[in-house]
Amino acid sequence: MTTLSSLGLHIILLSNLTNATVSSFDPDRVHTAVMRLSSNCTSTYVRLDQYDRVELTSSVWPLHDSIIQANTSCTAHFMTGNKGQGICIHSNDLFFKRQEPRIHVKVYTSKFGPERAFNHAHSKFRNWCTPHSLVTIELSTLRDFYNQNGEYRYSFLISNVSKDGIDTHYHLDSFNQCNLSHTLKSGEEMRISGQRYPSPDRLPSNCLLHLETSSTDEYEELCILIDDYRLVDNCLSKLEVSGLNSRFWPETEYLGCNDTNSQLRSKTEMCSGAKFLTINLTRSAIDDTGMIFKATVKVKKHPFWEVISNEQSELRGLGFVKGLTFFIAAINSFAGIGAAILASMIRHPRSFWKNWAETMNATHQCTPVHYEGEYKNHDVTYPEVSTSHLEEVTEAKAY
Repeated sequence: MTTLSSLGLHIILLSNLTNATVSSFDPDRVHTAVMRLSSNCTSTYVRLDQYDRVELTSSVWPLHDSIIQANTSCTAHFMTGNKGQGICIHSNDLFFKRQEPRIHVKVYTSKFGPERAFNHAHSKFRNWCTPHSLVTIELSTLRDFYNQNGEYRYSFLISNVSKDGIDTHYHLDSFNQCNLSHTLKSGEEMRISGQRYPSPDRLPSNCLLHLETSSTDEYEELCILIDDYRLVDNCLSKLEVSGLNSRFWPETEYLGCNDTNSQLRSKTEMCSGAKFLTINLTRSAIDDTGMIFKATVKVKKHPFWEVISNEQSELRGLGFVKGLTFFIAAINSFAGIGAAILASMIRHPRSFWKNWAETMNATHQCTPVHYEGEYKNHDVTYPEVSTSHLEEVTEAKAY
């Protein structure tokens, strides 16, 4: 009986928690947009700051248009209302039944090509964020197909988030992420990728990225490490990293399709020499997808400089200890002298004060000098007095 009561209590609590979770969103602040391929689908525009929850889904009933024509596409646009915010897309569901009829879901932030693209062969997607304030999701097909709910499905949650909470990630296959500069703070890290798949429609022939750090630490630099590196048959690319510390590595290091001895390929971490790095990826053709790499750039102390920094810290510590020892020794010396004086005062108090008073108050002894007719005592001259005159004065006073 007790077990049944406990179970009932748990069910009630769970029910209350579920109701509270569902009702935590104001119905007026929840928006669900439906986008499914059709002959008359219109573009959808949503301001994210006007809602607490925004969902884009393909589920709709009843279905219209039994046959969907080839090259049909529909779009949905999502925009933030605040300057300091970006957009995140979270996938609840993404499924393509078969490769044909070539149904695609693409995510755009500019006209140069999709930032992300998904199809039957590439449908793994959980979460993606961008600092851009406008995102377009496109649903398209390259072939005719019979419209039914089981052919494809998706459900995305779209939200606006603070740009500070978005990881910094540069994709060198995107036109709008080339020829840029970025400043990293102390301890900050970022990621760079050369090629994503599916690739955008067009690839930049030259993608330049200039990195620097605002760290004021003498030994902190920008350090780069190639985490992953793969080649395919049509590789015509070359990666160039310049600004490296020439004391340990070449100032400029290259990674090409046939550079088997490149230190970048050997996953060696290399650091800058003057708090900046320049990364440049060149492609010989706009469809050159042969080099796939991922790199991490972080503001840190290279192990060599970290050893030197630790040694200098230890030397500064030794200097402090030395100064402290001298200070304590000086205090001990003064304390010893004071104790000796105090002991002498206690043993011979009168003798001590007498000697001290005689030393401090003794006057200068003057020796009188007698000259003929007068006495001279340094600066004062006294005339000589006759004895007969004194006798006369004495006799006069007697009267």
